[in-house]
Amino acid sequence: MDKIRALDLFSGIGGFRQGLNDALGVSNIEWIGRSDIDKYANKVYDSYFKTSNELLLNDITDVTGNLSPKNFNNKKTISDISSKIPDIDLLTAGFPCQAFSSLGKRQGFSDPRGTLFFAIYLLLKSKMPKNFILENVRGLLTIDNKNTINTMKRLLKELGYNIEIFLLNAAEYGVPQNRRRVFIIGSTIPFNNKKHDFPKKTLKRKFKTSWHLLEKNVDDKYYLSEKIKKTILSEGSGGYRYKADYNLLIGRPLTYTMHKMHRASQDNYYSDSFINGKYDKVANKVIESNSGKNRIRRITPSEALRFQGFNERFIKNALNTGLSDTRLYMLAGNSVPTTVIKSVGKWLYF
Repeated sequence: MDKIRALDLFSGIGGFRQGLNDALGVSNIEWIGRSDIDKYANKVYDSYFKTSNELLLNDITDVTGNLSPKNFNNKKTISDISSKIPDIDLLTAGFPCQAFSSLGKRQGFSDPRGTLFFAIYLLLKSKMPKNFILENVRGLLTIDNKNTINTMKRLLKELGYNIEIFLLNAAEYGVPQNRRRVFIIGSTIPFNNKKHDFPKKTLKRKFKTSWHLLEKNVDDKYYLSEKIKKTILSEGSGGYRYKADYNLLIGRPLTYTMHKMHRASQDNYYSDSFINGKYDKVANKVIESNSGKNRIRRITPSEALRFQGFNERFIKNALNTGLSDTRLYMLAGNSVPTTVIKSVGKWLYF
């Protein structure tokens, strides 16, 4: 395999980079740079991946300019980008999801964050890498009566790319989290027999549940007080009612705001009786211990990163950056699961 030169846009803490390194091998991929506006994400990314000799961009619109659906495709911008960005073979981008998410106002291209797709489009047009992988929330597929996703597909195909779109759940790719995300994969080479064949899912014998990733001994600060437990375990109020399940083998999707501690119907909480229990592989359930049922805690930042597929060396590095728990929760919740990216990378290149 010829070495692949890759650019990591909206890079976060490096979920794309870690997943593709795992899929292709570190020696087969050369990361020429990254771009993200979050200085805390950049701190984790740069300290782990040792990026001092790479192109380190913050706001990508510093290169592309501010864009809109009516003003994004002029020759001067293309020329400027081409002179500022080295040639690449692969572009990755987990571009901002708030404009398309069901948790946001769903304004699509009317939201300034939604127009960042056009920054990706311009980079693709100016550099024409052989491949790209884009990621976003599943709402992207339906927002604005599908006009948004159809516009994206049309523009990308007009550049000469073959396009495949998959809706993938992280829970089927080795991590215990129901996290469904859209992946738009483009290539200048026809997919041929790969067409519509989903990236290979993780074998059940290799799968880890939440029980496998939880630590038995953590700081008391992660446990719920009796006062807050009543709120966390309540099933809502007024018109909002939702079962407050906890001890889930496959957790709920991690969120950017999980540091705020939502109800158990939104975030992930576990009891000591579950954590100290025994996992029955045949029945796929935890036989809880006889003690600790009332001691319930949130997941720790380390566990949140494990739920996203990061390895222990990465987690240790993230903790050593000195960032607060709040920041680490936010960064973990905003990441892409590395295991899904690994499968997507193998699908694309092998």
